[in-house]
Amino acid sequence: MSTTEATRRTSSRIANRAAPPAPSTSKAAGSSSKKRTAPVAKTNTDKEPTTTKTKKVKAESSSDDADAAADTTSNGGVLSVGDALPSISLKNETGTEVDVSTLKKTVIFTYPKANTGGCTAQACLFRDEYAEWTKLGFQVFGLSNDGLTSLKNWKDKKGFQYHLLSDPKRDLIGALTGSKTQTRRSHFVIDGEGKLALSSLSVKPAESSPAALKFAKSL
Repeated sequence: MSTTEATRRTSSRIANRAAPPAPSTSKAAGSSSKKRTAPVAKTNTDKEPTTTKTKKVKAESSSDDADAAADTTSNGGVLSVGDALPSISLKNETGTEVDVSTLKKTVIFTYPKANTGGCTAQACLFRDEYAEWTKLGFQVFGLSNDGLTSLKNWKDKKGFQYHLLSDPKRDLIGALTGSKTQTRRSHFVIDGEGKLALSSLSVKPAESSPAALKFAKSL
C-alpha cells in the first residue's frame, strides 16, 4: 500500500466516527422553568398574611386609643379639699331622696359593688364603729351605683345602721373620685361647714373606716 492510500483510509475512518451526542436541554429547561415560577408563588403567599396582620394591629391600636381617650375625659371634675359638695339628689335604699349639698359632719365611703367580699368588709367596719361616728356627731353614708333593691337587701342582711345611697349615673361618684366609668373604694369626710375636708382614694377595706374616723376626731 502506498503512503497516499494509507493517508486517505485514515482520514476516512476519522470522518466516519459518530460525533458525541449533544447534551439534552429539555431537563435543564424544565428545571429552570420551575425555579422561576416557584419563588413567584411563594412571594405572593407570604405577602397576604403580612397585610392581614398589619390591618389587625392598626385596628387594635385604634381601639386602644379610643378607650384611652374615653378614660381621660372621665377623669375631670374631681372635688378638691375645701370645696362644697355639688347639689345632687340621690335616693337611699328606702327611696328617700338626699340632697348631698346639704350634708355636714358626714363621712361618705364608696365601694364597687354591694354584697361582695371587700365591699362587705369595708361596710361592716363602718357598722362596727358606727357608735364612735355618732358620738362625734357624724352621719355615715355608703355610696355606689347599685340599685335600691340590692342596697336594701344588703343592709338588712348585714344590719347596717346607716343609709346606702344609689348613684346609678355616678354623678356624685364622678365628682368625688374623678371617674364615671368605675367606682373606686374610697372615703370622704365632710366638715361642719359642708366642705370637703378629706379625700382618700383607692383605700383598702380594712383601713377605710379607722383612717376616716381618726381624721374626723382631729377636726
